[in-house]
Amino acid sequence: SRIIKRMLLSRFFGTLARKPSPSSPLVGYTIKIKELIQNGDIRRAKALLRTLQTELVQPDVVLYSTLLKYYTQQRNIRGALNIITEMKKSGVKPDEITFNTISKLHLDMGDEKGAKHWLNEMQHSGIKPTIITYTQWLKHYVDHQNDKGTRDILTQMENSGLHPDTFTFSVLVKQQVLRNNINGAVYLIERMLHTKTPPHQVPVARVLKMLIDHNHLSRAKRLLTKVVASGSVLDHITFNIILRYLLANDKSHEAARYISFIFRTQPNILSHPEFFRACVDQSTPFPFLDRLVNAFSQSRARHDIFLCNTLMHLLAEHKDESSAIRLLEHMLNANMHPDQTTFSKLIQLMCNTRNFDGALQVIRIMKDSCDPSLAPYNQLLFACASAKSPKYVPIILEEMVSARIAPDAETVAHLRLFPEYKDQQQLIQLLRSVGTRLEDVRRVIDVN
Repeated sequence: SRIIKRMLLSRFFGTLARKPSPSSPLVGYTIKIKELIQNGDIRRAKALLRTLQTELVQPDVVLYSTLLKYYTQQRNIRGALNIITEMKKSGVKPDEITFNTISKLHLDMGDEKGAKHWLNEMQHSGIKPTIITYTQWLKHYVDHQNDKGTRDILTQMENSGLHPDTFTFSVLVKQQVLRNNINGAVYLIERMLHTKTPPHQVPVARVLKMLIDHNHLSRAKRLLTKVVASGSVLDHITFNIILRYLLANDKSHEAARYISFIFRTQPNILSHPEFFRACVDQSTPFPFLDRLVNAFSQSRARHDIFLCNTLMHLLAEHKDESSAIRLLEHMLNANMHPDQTTFSKLIQLMCNTRNFDGALQVIRIMKDSCDPSLAPYNQLLFACASAKSPKYVPIILEEMVSARIAPDAETVAHLRLFPEYKDQQQLIQLLRSVGTRLEDVRRVIDVN
């Protein structure tokens, strides 16, 4: 009967349901149970646990903790307590992870009394509370704005010889921000730096925003400089807090120095596609963009072509033509050699604003600055057709001939949008009149 039972279990649970090898009797079962739990199949996981007991294999604390974690995620207090009961019946002693997990479940459900019971059980079992234990309680008290509870937990932590880690400090910073306590929040960030605890970007961003909201610009900049000097890695959102303030208050020169600071310390931030976008107030983009271009032009970051193209794209989105032209002038003056992407974005902007004279001028600059492509010419032809402006067609085609760029099928399709050039003979005559080579004409038009 044992052989038949083993065969049935093997089919139901897979090969891992066989009795594990003596060298690692629980590894296979634990992996399988964890896999079943991750798939939400708690019924089969518990059945496999019973199989373990039938096979006289003693489950360990790791396996029980795996099941306990599942019930915690489901916020199933009854199921979690049943796992603890089973552990005790099996003679398996809960470890710090077990106690922390069940305590967190009680705290998440607002049951302080139940959580304290397990904290006491933990201590009576001879297991010292860990930094995770205290941080769970700190987070609970901070979320419920319980200052006394926060102080008591910090005292217990210090008495046990433990020091706050990054997450613990983050919880405490959140409390100070909620209390609008600037000095307390800044002190905690500086305390983290003093104890060489790497500050996370979230609490840093919270404190910076609080300082900026209270117009403490100098203090915010000093704090950010200290955090960056510590080697902490921050995201573009954190850096944007100060930059937005500088731009909103028309401090372009200061913003330029700030961008240079970012460029020196964490240049990858400037390469983030959302960096400049996040600087712009969508309701009033033009003042922000104008000031941003001023700041960008004066900063050391002007040597990065990718950054300029990112900003040019943003200017094109907001149809800020004057700022885009100034940015191009800055690039040319700085010998940055704008590429096809730069010119394409600017030409697209001018096509959208129907500044065809300006677009032609940019095309001429492009011809002298980089290897031109056909795309901008076709783009301009289509925009002129949409605006019913045929007078620019010969000029555009002449610029193409001058740049030694041959028309393609798309060029012809755009030309046919003009009533004047729907007739094939008129189209051929147009192309030949501007100097297009006969072989290029024959390649795109069926010439008899």
